[in-house]
Amino acid sequence: MPGMELEDLGIGYIRELRRPFTPAAVKWKLQVSPREKSGGGFTNGLAVCHIDARLASDRLNLVLGFAWSSRFSRTDHGLECTIRVGDTVRDDLGWMDDTSQETGAKGEYSDALKRAAVNYGVGVSLYAVPRQYVQAEQLVQRTGPGGKRLWFLPDRTIVVLRDRYARWLLEDGIASFGEPLNHGDVPDSQGDIEADDAEPETEPAGEELGVADLDILRAKARFMAQALADRTGTEYSDLGNLVGAAASEPELTEFYRRFAADLKKAGGDPNRVQELFDQAHSAVA
Repeated sequence: MPGMELEDLGIGYIRELRRPFTPAAVKWKLQVSPREKSGGGFTNGLAVCHIDARLASDRLNLVLGFAWSSRFSRTDHGLECTIRVGDTVRDDLGWMDDTSQETGAKGEYSDALKRAAVNYGVGVSLYAVPRQYVQAEQLVQRTGPGGKRLWFLPDRTIVVLRDRYARWLLEDGIASFGEPLNHGDVPDSQGDIEADDAEPETEPAGEELGVADLDILRAKARFMAQALADRTGTEYSDLGNLVGAAASEPELTEFYRRFAADLKKAGGDPNRVQELFDQAHSAVA
């Protein structure tokens, strides 16, 4: 559409591009691994959320249809991706430490596309998600080549991180960026090769780390309790302690129902809270 600027599409399109992703769509990786302390033990690791290039491209298709195009070119500083919407052109550079391998070269294209798409608002909400620190006990470690210690995010910790992300949506994300836009998201989908996937992000297959039904129910009650505490401005610890002390399914179910009823009385939306929880935990529900 020559002669058309992005703004000509209307502010509604820009808002749609900026909408956050569902908990099921967001992926997690360990950006900073724990380090051994001189006095014993380990520092915390840092986990970050991200999306793959497929999802960034899908958001552009979903909102803009055929009104956008991309072009890649090699520069002295990396691979440049240029995304054009009418006469609006925005670009950014992607890079990879080693592009000699097929996955490395593909990761470079993926990184460039995502970075350029952020300039249109795609995935910008992820930059507002607070840093997520994980204890060494929440990770799995393996011994790599040369005795190097490798750390991985196990499934059980990814469930916790999805829960935190869903809570952030309730507390801040929706107010700042709008309701999550569902692309038909499925947790742990294959997705695309990422630019910094030099090592596996999650624990290698072969070790079952399933979450028990009772633990899921406990997490569900805690999630509703947190929403109630946030809505009413009360201290969460007392509610959380009640949930932690519950030892049976009927007890946890009763706490969940009570918290949901109180949240509704306080003007909250327990159905929305439950929906976000289900999105965060659908991989193991």
